[in-house]
Amino acid sequence: MKLRAVIAEHILFQFRSRYLDLHCATARERYEQLLQRCPGIVEHLDLQDIASFLNVTPKTISKIRKDITFGKD
Repeated sequence: MKLRAVIAEHILFQFRSRYLDLHCATARERYEQLLQRCPGIVEHLDLQDIASFLNVTPKTISKIRKDITFGKD
């Protein structure tokens, strides 16, 4: 029972964090957070998959990557 409670608490925390990120953070902030949590993810997933996870268009991710690469803030 205790394990179930811990797992449920963890899932609810993740759900709440994801909800707040989608509604409070900008697309760039969400992308940067994803890169911090999973540094090698861009080598393993397509642009479309990352965009879908972040709830933005692939074009938006492309612009964010361009801005990061060429130093625009």
